[in-house]
Amino acid sequence: MEIRFLSKFTIRCFFAGVLLFGAILGGITLAHSAPQDLSFNGGINSHPHNLSSSSTATIHSSTEDRICVFCHAPHGTSAKGPLWNRTDPIGPNGDGTFPLYANAEPGLLANAAAKYDNSDPELYPNGSTRLCLSCHDGVTAIAEVINGGDLDASLGNMTTEGSSMIIDLSRAHPVSFVFTQAIADAIYNDSPDVIKPNFDLTSMLPGLLDSQGRLQCSSCHDPHTDTFDSGVYDLPMWRHYTGNATNDYNDTCESCHINAPANINHN
Repeated sequence: MEIRFLSKFTIRCFFAGVLLFGAILGGITLAHSAPQDLSFNGGINSHPHNLSSSSTATIHSSTEDRICVFCHAPHGTSAKGPLWNRTDPIGPNGDGTFPLYANAEPGLLANAAAKYDNSDPELYPNGSTRLCLSCHDGVTAIAEVINGGDLDASLGNMTTEGSSMIIDLSRAHPVSFVFTQAIADAIYNDSPDVIKPNFDLTSMLPGLLDSQGRLQCSSCHDPHTDTFDSGVYDLPMWRHYTGNATNDYNDTCESCHINAPANINHN
């Protein structure tokens, strides 16, 4: 039997090649699924909320090079959000109101919505959800800001109407309601297809509710981080991100909907 010995140099080259190959594969995987921050990003500017001229997203300005100004400004802004630079949404009804989730149990969401802190009267929905709707109502112009001048004439009359960007609250998850133990119990008692568990709000994901205990758009979505990657990760702006879209979706849903049906699907 012939025994051949490999030199140390050959062995080192072999392992170096293995490590390099693994790094390349790892880099390819990360490049496809790593979230993208809302910033200049070194010239990779496909973030949908980057509406500046540096953006390569579907909708963006041809002249305005500022990124943040479409939502924020340092002075002369609204008190409804941090340095918030957008006007209050007009909404599909023309008066700032929005339809509620059409398939809700009778009276349940109406009672939940009435529980939010109304010390500073505002229309429903409220909080960060209302900030999102100042662009996603399908009516308010994308370039409609409080302080910033004429951002771009081409965006002056453009809205999200007719695009996948519009949020229809009659066909969307209920938002802007205070999520208490009583509300949680009512949801499970009124839902025959869901087994009522020993529900405990302390088991929810950290930071899911806003400062007034309300569930908002921002409970599931982070407008500054784009996680969507066609063919790899299909959840847009997903706050609870690990890289596995199915797991992230189910983990987020099950932070409220304990013992949800096994066939839950985000498609």
